[in-house]
Amino acid sequence: MKNMFVVLYILGCSFIASGQYYKKTLNPDRNYRQHSKQMTIDLSPIVLSHGRYYYDGRHVSFDQLAMPLLAVKDSAVDRHLKSVFRTRLIGAGVQAAMGIAFTVVWLNGRNDPNNTNLFLGLFFGQLILGPVIKQLTVSPQRKAIDRYNEIILQPSAFAVPRYGIGLGLTAKF
Repeated sequence: MKNMFVVLYILGCSFIASGQYYKKTLNPDRNYRQHSKQMTIDLSPIVLSHGRYYYDGRHVSFDQLAMPLLAVKDSAVDRHLKSVFRTRLIGAGVQAAMGIAFTVVWLNGRNDPNNTNLFLGLFFGQLILGPVIKQLTVSPQRKAIDRYNEIILQPSAFAVPRYGIGLGLTAKF
């Protein structure tokens, strides 16, 4: 009975912690929408160099890029961004379930030789799952950033010379 309370406590703590983390990251523009005044964001291109993201010359994580990515209001960027957050959420849930199963196996029969394979499988499975989830999110992240840069770096529709009146044209290839 004591072991069951320990398992329920660990289960509750893991779901609360993962829920609070992903509540913030799943809807990163939640705080932006609460402002009564309109805010403007100067959008800059995102540079990917040696596996790191740079925005305005500063090194940032992908989570910090959510606001500029959402600011372009493009359906493809939104779809890729939601795919990244959904994959992370599912991975966190699977890791939490594997952690709970690992704890149950450890508490109920760590000396039982029949549980050794299950114990080791859960242990190494949880170690491997983190990098696998990270690798699964790389492609949608790059697609979102490529589409964002494509939108940001489009030439403007109007090109006015410094003196006089001019006419500008844009072409999409």
